[in-house]
Amino acid sequence: MALTQLGSAVGSALARVSVLRGGRPMHPSGDTYVAVLDRLPLAQPWGVAWLDATGSAPAVVRLSRSVGLPGPVPDVLGLAVRVPGAGGPVDLLLATAGLGALSRHLLAPRRDTAGAYSSLASYGSPQGRVTLAAVAEDQTPTSFVLAAALGRGPFEPYAVLRLGALLAADEDPADAYDAVRHAPPGLTADGAMSRFRAPAYARVREQRDARLEWRVPQSPIAP
Repeated sequence: MALTQLGSAVGSALARVSVLRGGRPMHPSGDTYVAVLDRLPLAQPWGVAWLDATGSAPAVVRLSRSVGLPGPVPDVLGLAVRVPGAGGPVDLLLATAGLGALSRHLLAPRRDTAGAYSSLASYGSPQGRVTLAAVAEDQTPTSFVLAAALGRGPFEPYAVLRLGALLAADEDPADAYDAVRHAPPGLTADGAMSRFRAPAYARVREQRDARLEWRVPQSPIAP
């Protein structure tokens, strides 16, 4: 079966699960925070707008468990990031994985949110294939180092994501995340994963009763 057909079938199944659950079909259990993304100085430019950007930006971050298993049981954990922009939002969807040349593309169930997260699939760029990752700075965690790797090379930090206040459930934009339509500037969500994800996302959107309207709060970090 072609990946687009498989993605559409999976999307339909997830939409039905969403109806049965009365909520999200995947990553049903999680917490959402306002956050600030602070850019770090680079050793040299990437030639990719998202990675070469400077300054700070408000964001929304969701930490979740993919299946929703009880806390003591290992689960694939998710780190979803949305950063608003003039040309539309940027969405990063990362999951617990390794940071090695191979393990960065493999899911790794964990018990807690500390550790490494990866985009799993790489993005296309003028420089070659780029994989995105995040690494928790502490055990809580309250901040994550965002990093990128070219091909099978090492990861280079490009920003720090600092979590702020916990958002109420009705302020959570999780249903609107789309890593394919909202790929970072200068990066292209192409390849096998995007051919699977795009129709899956589309089917879930079609069968949702309504889309969540939301905005990023103006004061992301509480004093």
